[in-house]
Amino acid sequence: MKKSTFIILTLWGALCLGELKAQNEPILSIDPYGHASMIREVLFARNGTLLISVSDDKTIRFWDTRTGENVETYRGYIGEGSEGKLYAAALSPDEKILAVAGWLSYEGDTEYGRIRLINIETREIIANLTGHTDVVNSLAFSPNGQYLASSGADHSIRVWDISRSPVQMISLLEGHTDNVQEVRFLNDRQLVSVSYDKLGILWDWPSNAINRRLEKHSDRVGALACSPNGKYIITGSYDRKIYLWDNQGKFIKEIAEAEGSVYTASFSDDGSKVIVHGTLGNVARVYSVPAGRELASFDKHNNTVTASDFYANELVVTAGGDNNDIYIWDANNGAVKQHMVGRGYTKRSVGFKKSGTELAFGNTWGGINGAGPLEMSFDFKNFKLNLQAPQADAYQKAITQRGGKTLATTDDYTLKIGEAGTIENSQATDGWIRAYTFTSLGDIAVGNNYTFKFYNADGKVTRNFVGHTGEVWAVAASSNGKLIASAGGDQTVRLWSLEDVGEEDVSSVADFMTHPSWKEVWQESNLVALAETRSKAAWLEIIEKLKAAN
Repeated sequence: MKKSTFIILTLWGALCLGELKAQNEPILSIDPYGHASMIREVLFARNGTLLISVSDDKTIRFWDTRTGENVETYRGYIGEGSEGKLYAAALSPDEKILAVAGWLSYEGDTEYGRIRLINIETREIIANLTGHTDVVNSLAFSPNGQYLASSGADHSIRVWDISRSPVQMISLLEGHTDNVQEVRFLNDRQLVSVSYDKLGILWDWPSNAINRRLEKHSDRVGALACSPNGKYIITGSYDRKIYLWDNQGKFIKEIAEAEGSVYTASFSDDGSKVIVHGTLGNVARVYSVPAGRELASFDKHNNTVTASDFYANELVVTAGGDNNDIYIWDANNGAVKQHMVGRGYTKRSVGFKKSGTELAFGNTWGGINGAGPLEMSFDFKNFKLNLQAPQADAYQKAITQRGGKTLATTDDYTLKIGEAGTIENSQATDGWIRAYTFTSLGDIAVGNNYTFKFYNADGKVTRNFVGHTGEVWAVAASSNGKLIASAGGDQTVRLWSLEDVGEEDVSSVADFMTHPSWKEVWQESNLVALAETRSKAAWLEIIEKLKAAN
């Protein structure tokens, strides 16, 4: 039996029947030879010949910058849904330890603010650090390599002594009132942090003292860079402003106003240049420091850049865009030196055929809530993929109006249900609202950066759909109210059952899979009797037998 047939059948059965895996069971993963979701950090190593990247797709990837090849992929312990997503990484100055964090637990426990320390040579996990009570957003090593700083959605910054065995937390810094998005060492004694509370803070961390508050931004602060020479601090905000501060926390000047919210900033090794990028315009820019003169720009990414790093003073790496591209380019003129990307595509749109058993989907960005075009379709009854663009009006995508109510976002985290109801996302554990739809019964499905949830008409959560490992960009409901389809940044389209199916309602596998090729599969696998049995147990037994035979 072909492996592709096995995978599709397994996915179809698992998703439509709502199969749940225990924490210690293997999780099916498709490797696109590149990142399948948002890249959170990129780090140069080995004199610029190696690049390390971490992502929401739960992988650490190692790239040869000379060839652009993904030479190794590292996966730690992960779970279903968001468990295992990597939001932060840092490499020790001697390049012996890689620290990673995000939505991490350890062997299925309920804490998801752990930090993993990995021996970069052996790839062994040498420590699991616990203390954060929410996801970890940022990591940074001190210049001398003895200390590791971490910041998280629990509003705290923690400092760890890496030289001790076991590693110990030696400082807890609490001064922010919201998600602490970035933390960096200015020198071995001073830390800088920025937060969604609109503040930056300069800390004397050994004494837990606040030296100065960086108070000038009018919106969430999400980008931070400290020059390696310890002279300057750069902050970037959702207010589009890029500010330069001295090492005492005193404001110097506005470097620039970005096209959109500023996501990432990185200094060159000598502190004379900084790379910044905003969410709009898709242009990364290099500025001189402290003059603030634009030196170069880069426009190859087709969407937001989410991570950046400098090698020495001449090369920049940026990561982002619709397909999670990684580019290495010249900081002086923007010329491309290397391009690294996987082989798959983010799924951006999805829709059910209004009559029939077909599902259509697309890869092209067209706006939020799956506004892009439907570009291909799959007929589940006849087991056939059609690569030609389907007739758009024959398919139902997201439904935003029903029963006199309209679904509409009022900000990144809030969805209004008509005039009365509201769905509020957690910034840390749900993220931005990406897609939403009514079902035929008036319930609501909402896809987010980190979660996919089902709500009743009053906005109360009734179900969590666990499976996607990336953002959910599009959702659609079947006309009979029994199925939800979702399309995601993990390059998959998934189907979810909205009902607890009784044995009397279940068709046999043979009743549903009627194409002649399926009969051959059942015969070759000695599954004819099971395929003709009308029960959910028969579906699940077939899936398990096919798994065992693969």
